[in-house]
Parts: sequence; structure tokens; C-alpha cells
Amino acid sequence: MRNNKQKLLIISAIIVIGCLLYIPQMHGLGLYRDAWNYFYNLTVRGPEMLVKAFQADRPADGYLIAGLYKIFGTNINAYLIYCLCCRILSSVFIALTVAVIWEKSPKMAALAGIFAAAFPGFLQQVDAITYIPHQTAMFCFMLSLWLTALSCDFRYKNLRVLLTIISVLLSFINVMLMEYYVGMEIYRLGVIYLMNRGQAGKEKSQSFFRTLIVYLPYLLPVAGFVVWRGFFFHATRSGTDFMTEIITPFLTHPRHEVADLGVRILKNVWKLFAGSWTLPASGLINGLDMKDFLKAFIPSVIVLAVCIMFLFLLHGEKTDGSGSESDNSYLQWFWFGLIGGSAAILPLVVSGRDINFTSSLDRFAWPGMFGAVLFLFGLFGAMQNRAVRNFLTISVLLLSFFVQWQNQTNYTGIWKNTLEYWQQLIWRIPSLQMGTTIVTAGSLLTEEDYEIFAPASMIYYPEIQDWAPVSAEVLSENTVRDIRLGEKIYRNVREIYTEKDYQQLLAISKPDAAACLHVVNGESPVYSLRDYSKIPSIGSYSKLEQIILDPETPVDYPFFLTKEQDHDWCYYYEKMELALQQDDPQTAASLADEAFDKKLSAGDSVELIPVIEAYGKTGRMEDARLFADDLMKNEYMALMADEYFRTRFDDELYHELFVSAAE
Repeated sequence: MRNNKQKLLIISAIIVIGCLLYIPQMHGLGLYRDAWNYFYNLTVRGPEMLVKAFQADRPADGYLIAGLYKIFGTNINAYLIYCLCCRILSSVFIALTVAVIWEKSPKMAALAGIFAAAFPGFLQQVDAITYIPHQTAMFCFMLSLWLTALSCDFRYKNLRVLLTIISVLLSFINVMLMEYYVGMEIYRLGVIYLMNRGQAGKEKSQSFFRTLIVYLPYLLPVAGFVVWRGFFFHATRSGTDFMTEIITPFLTHPRHEVADLGVRILKNVWKLFAGSWTLPASGLINGLDMKDFLKAFIPSVIVLAVCIMFLFLLHGEKTDGSGSESDNSYLQWFWFGLIGGSAAILPLVVSGRDINFTSSLDRFAWPGMFGAVLFLFGLFGAMQNRAVRNFLTISVLLLSFFVQWQNQTNYTGIWKNTLEYWQQLIWRIPSLQMGTTIVTAGSLLTEEDYEIFAPASMIYYPEIQDWAPVSAEVLSENTVRDIRLGEKIYRNVREIYTEKDYQQLLAISKPDAAACLHVVNGESPVYSLRDYSKIPSIGSYSKLEQIILDPETPVDYPFFLTKEQDHDWCYYYEKMELALQQDDPQTAASLADEAFDKKLSAGDSVELIPVIEAYGKTGRMEDARLFADDLMKNEYMALMADEYFRTRFDDELYHELFVSAAE
């Protein structure tokens, strides 16, 4: 494709669609998963500690993230914009590469870039900090791939050599950042082969031999990396040790390993080429009501309309009067995509990783993205009916836009709930004893303990660098067992040392987004109807004495909160609970009055218990009985209230409030 106007249209289309798809909800995104331990190292211990933390698996990643931190600091949006630029540019270079190989198909080149920008098999655009290395590596490789295609197309030897050198350097950066992206080199072999096949007079055998000769310089970074990674570098993180986790098992049990690998390859190939376009959509659409569905569907239709507008403009641009490739182009797309995508994910499958469209594991489909896109085009191209092809293309595009939009909506909700959790924790807990172990459950969606202990330690002990003074654990069957045994467990994650002492436990629940944060009092625990089932299993082990009621200095708001949130019902609930723990029912009653004067109401019936206690202990029996009667309407909450107030009220007050009222 020699027409510069068409190239400009293609680039503009990808940039505009990428921005429309990802920028509108960007302000509502935040920190997720590994970003917490990254930022704990960066903000508390310094960038050099993050560099040290990555020496165990991917040293280049540590230098990259630490370097960007020195530029962006704690500005979360800056990292989101950086990763968006990487994704858009990666998509642009995919489109330009396709345009070099199949130069008579400008619309197909544009669609390749747009599909790459919206690829629903990779939903981690929302988690910018964690996926900086993945996005940077993809950008480096796709730029390298485009330069390789250009070098095959240029006649001037010096220019070809220069482009090859730059491309080789970018390839080296790619594998240093993400070792299992080495499988994407198969795309380069395919590009070189197709470029040679496109030259007049080349036989298949000549093209194949010529491809190997042209590819020789690219073996240098690949071979150098494999030798270094396999024989000199010792990775200590699971799935990244080339020798002990890949080579040794195959040499020890070759039959078993080969059979298992064959089955897993087939499963992952199916997930890449079929599941990437269907499974994420299925997971996100399930459970949506019509209102929420339309909130994602309408913006997706708008993005699709803009996309169609650009494609219409491209369709009207002709470079040679044909505007289309030969009839067998779809076969090239099919085989390039199938072979390239399968080989691209092979290293991660060999290392024991599998594509799963749950949680963060869809990142393993990302290396196969280019192959999945071209494979899809090959399937559609094989259909003779043009209307059917267009309908399928538009449908998959719309579905991809919808998946990315709804995924962002979900993550903005997760971040909103996360901010509410930590804000309410600060309202409820002025400070914590060193060595406290937080165990939490409910709407704060966590997969790892550092998603809890990192922010908690940043809030309460940002000056301590040697270890995380507040520890944590995600609630599970194993956690329940360890708590009952009073275990003490030591953990080192990314050079952050923690000590989980379950004899210094503080159990916290936030049943759902509507409920407030509930700190469990082990001496007289109460539980919500909506609590996670394992919370009652550990509630009696929770110790309120881990809370420092009157610290010497109040906590400073951490960078991720920046300022105090609005005083809603949960502010008054947390402060009432704190006042009652401080044995100050009068302050608690005043807080209740202020909340009700503002027409605020509890998001969970269990949150009425401190109101009843405050009014009861200050002699306001009519007010207390009003809320007690409401609470006692539910059999479970009546049981909770009865058990709680038997320990919190004296016999006379308890009898007056509950027994006489019942009579």
C-alpha cells in the first residue's frame, strides 16, 4: 500500500477508536493485584528496591517500572495513558505490517489494527501498572515486526541493514521484558517468507531458503537470551526457571510430559482462536440487567459507527483500481494466523501456563493476539457471501467493543469499592498495633495477601522500610485452619517481608458494596446476613485490642486516597463503632442523631446495632427500642442482637429493651 493518505486514515482510525474505547472511563480506574506490592516498594522503600525485587525473574521489568516511577510518580492516570499509547501503537504497527504484506487491502489492514486494539482476549488494559512490561514488550515487538517487513521491501542495502539492526535491538528488549514472548518470533518468519514470496520469480524452495538467510540476524537476541536464561540466570519465581521447570521434567519423564503437553497445546489453541472472541463476553454479559447492558451497549455502538465511517472512507480509496487482494489471500491470513498464534503461545504452555478467561489469566492469550486476528479474517474471507462476511465482522467488532467497555465498568466499580474500604478503615481505626494480621472478606476482591497488607502498611506505617508492619491473608479454608491453630507464618513477596501472626488477628468484613466495613469484635461478634460464610468461623479470634484508639499522630492520607471522602452513612457508622470501643456512648449517640438528621440510612441491618447500643446506654430507651424493634423483625438478626446485647448491657437494661418489648 503506497498511498500515504490511506496510511494516514488507517492510523487515525486506530488512534480515534482506541481513545474512544479506553479514555472515557480511565479516570475511574486505579490499583489492582500486583500494582499494590509494586507501589509499596516504590513509595515506601524506594525504586531501587523494586529493581531488586525483580531480580528473581525478570530484571528488565524492575528497571522499566522503576524508571517510569521516577517520571510519573504516583499519578495512576499517567501509567494508564502510557499503556494505552503502547496498545494503540502496537495496533498501528500491526496494521502497517499487514499493509506492507497485503498492500492492496487497506481496509483489511485497518481492521487488523482495530481488532488488535479491541482484542477481547486481553482485558488487562485496566491494570496499567502491573502490565507495563507486557504492553511495552508488545509495542517493541510489533514495531520490530513492521521494520522487518519494511527492510524486506527496500532495495537500498544500507537502509535494510539499519532497519534490521533496530529491529534486532527491539526484539532483544521484547524477550528481556517478557521471556515467553519469544514465541512471537514465528510472526517474523512468516512476514519474511510472505515478503519473499511476493517478489516475482521466487519459487517456494527459494523463498524458504531466503527466509532463513534473512532471519539469521534475529537469531542473535533469541539465542543469546535462551542461553543466558537457561544456563546462567537462576529464576526463583514459579514458571520462569527455564532449566528446572521446563528442560529437566522433559528429560526425566519424556513420554508423560510430551503427552500432557500435546493435550494442553490443543486446549490452549482452541481457547486462543475461539475462546478469545466468545468466553470473555459470556462471562461479562451473564448477570447484567437491561439497564447495565445498555450502558455498555450504547457506547459500543457509537464506537462501531465511528469505525464504520473510517472503513467507508478507506473503501472509497483505491490505489490500483482493485482495492482488494487476490482470491487466495484469505488462505494466507488463515495459515499465518493459525501457525503464528499457536507458536506464539507455545512457550507459555510449555512453562505450565494456560489461557483462562478468569481473573488476570487472560494475559496469556495476548502473545497470540496477532495470530487470532488474522485467523479470524481467514475464516471470514473463506465465505463467498459478502453480506455474511460484513455481518460477522461487524458483529465481532461490536462484541469486542462491548467486552472492553463493560470490563472497564466492572473495574471502575472495583476501584470505587476499594477506595471506600480503605477510607472506612481509616475512619474506624485510628492506628494499628505492629504485627497485626488482617483477615478480610466480602466485596474487597483480593487474590493475594499483598493487596491488603501493602495498602494497610502504607496507611499506618509508611516510614518503616525493612518489613511490612501490618500483615494480612485472604480468607480461605487454609486460613481458617491456621487461625484456629494460632499459626505464625513468614512470607517474602517481591522482597517485602511479612509475619502473619494469627494470635494478633483482626477480622474485617465488608459484605457487599452497599454495606459498610465491619470490624469484628471477637468477645461479642455480630455478623451480617450477607457476610461470607467463613467470617463466623474466625470471628471469635478477632481482637479489637489490635486497634490503637489514641495514636500520637493521626494517619496521613495515602496517595491512592489523596483526600477524605464525603461523610455518608458509613462515616457515622464507623465513628459510632469507634466511640463505643472508646467507651463513649454519648458521642456515639450524637453521631447517630447527626446521621439521621441528614436522612442517611444503614446499608445493612447489622449497622443499627451501635445505634441501639448508643441510645440504650445514654438512657434514650424509646429511640433505642424503635431501632431494636426494626432489627428484631428478622429471625437471624434477632439472634445476633440477643447474643450481643446480653454481653454489652446490664441485666436491667437488656430486660427493659428486649424482654419487656417482646412481652
